[in-house]
Amino acid sequence: LRPCAGSGQAFSGRLLAVVATMLLTPGVRAELILSLPPTPEILRSGDIDFFTHTPDSKKNNRVSIFYATPRLLAAPDDPTQGYGRKYDANLRFGVADLLIGPENLAWTFLHRHTTTAEREDVMDLSLRTVHPVAELTPEDDTAALSAPQRAFIDQINQALEESVLDDLTIFVHGAFNSFYYAAAEAAQYKFFTGKQAVVLLFAWPTIEDHIAYGRNAKRAEGSEQAFNRMLELLARHSKSERINIIG
Repeated sequence: LRPCAGSGQAFSGRLLAVVATMLLTPGVRAELILSLPPTPEILRSGDIDFFTHTPDSKKNNRVSIFYATPRLLAAPDDPTQGYGRKYDANLRFGVADLLIGPENLAWTFLHRHTTTAEREDVMDLSLRTVHPVAELTPEDDTAALSAPQRAFIDQINQALEESVLDDLTIFVHGAFNSFYYAAAEAAQYKFFTGKQAVVLLFAWPTIEDHIAYGRNAKRAEGSEQAFNRMLELLARHSKSERINIIG
């Protein structure tokens, strides 16, 4: 991450360390409910606290991320949550809202238990709502934005203006991940940077079945065009200084 004005190279370098640590320490339970992972090593001493950059309006247990996906919305009774396995050639943009722990979890409790070495409480990450905003079809010109596409880009640019960072981070999940699971992983990066990172999930249409690796490989290859067009759209119209990709 590029050093940000007024915060120096230390903040940016330590953010990279947090990301690297989190890649190695997922909090996963047997029933495939993702829980908040252990506190990254660099934050455990208490000497460094990224949450000092968190504005008061965001000192809560809610985390929102942007997303782009060719998946189709899941049925209301579909346990996959948000978006399911079915997909088409269109790319859908929106915002996903997640919750850490129970609804009434106090910020003081959450902050204390995510800046210490040990944590007895298991805090599940739950996907509450998705808010579709725009679509990008294979025929759309990425140089000219429709009104819904402009609304989505405006949301990203507003988030960049409010952050101490100028970069957009795109998270690309691996095979077998549901939309919920991938969104929960992306939300970890958002949260442990003091909610400063502007994170967008690219949720390609995986099948959550380990014997389907061959089909997932084909789906990944088939998602390349949509991914490239998304990058082109963001590079043309977002105000991000750089686009980081975590895969």
